[in-house]
Amino acid sequence: TAGSGNPAASGSASASATTGGGNGVAALGAEEILKKAEAALRDAGSVRIKGDGGSGTERFAIDLRYADDNSTGTLGINGQTIELRKLGQTVYLKGSREFWASSGGEGVAQLLTGKWLKTPLSDKRFGGLSELTDLDEAADGLLDPDGTITKGEQKTVNGVPCIGLVSSGKDGGTLWVATTGQGLWRVRDGDGTRAPLIERATTQTGLSSNSVQPLLEDREGNI
Repeated sequence: TAGSGNPAASGSASASATTGGGNGVAALGAEEILKKAEAALRDAGSVRIKGDGGSGTERFAIDLRYADDNSTGTLGINGQTIELRKLGQTVYLKGSREFWASSGGEGVAQLLTGKWLKTPLSDKRFGGLSELTDLDEAADGLLDPDGTITKGEQKTVNGVPCIGLVSSGKDGGTLWVATTGQGLWRVRDGDGTRAPLIERATTQTGLSSNSVQPLLEDREGNI
C-alpha cells in the first residue's frame, strides 16, 4: 500500500444488525478484507480519500473528494501542491510555478502558472494525475499493495474501530479498514433551490446496530 492513511467515506449503510455492531471484516483473511475494502470504495456514492506516503525519495499527500462522476481536491508531491478537478470526462489542473517548471520547463511555467489547464481524462500526457481524479482508477492504485499483505493490529483511527493491513513491500505501509458500519444514511434530494437533506440514524438514535444490510419499505413508505 502507498504509505499509511485514514480512510473516510460517506454513503449508504452496511450490515444487518451484526452481533456487537461489527461488520465481520476483522474475522476475514487479509486478501478478503482488501477485496471488501475495494468494493466498498467503488460502490460509495461519495467518498473522501486523504493520506500521505512515499516511494523512495518521493513523498506525496492526497486529499480528494469524489461524488458521482466528479471529484475535487489536492495532490502534494515533494511539497508542491497541485489542485485537481474532474467534471465528467474533463480534468482541470492548477499547479505552482515550481511544479510546471519541473514538469515542462520555464516556458510552460510562464504560460500556465496561476491558470487552470483543461484536459480530457483520456489524455495520456497527464495520465498519472488524471487517474487520481477518477475513483475507479484511484482505487486500483491506492489499494494495490507492492508486496504480500498481512493482518495487523486493531485500533481506533479518528474515532472509528479499524484493522490494519500491513504490506511487506519495500515501501511498507498500513491500510486501515473500518470494522464497523456507519449506521443508516438517508439523502433527500433538494428541489433546485435547496441543498439535499442528509439524515443519519445510528445506535444513538435507536438502531440496534450501526451495521445494516437489508432495508424493507412498508406500504406506508416507512423503512
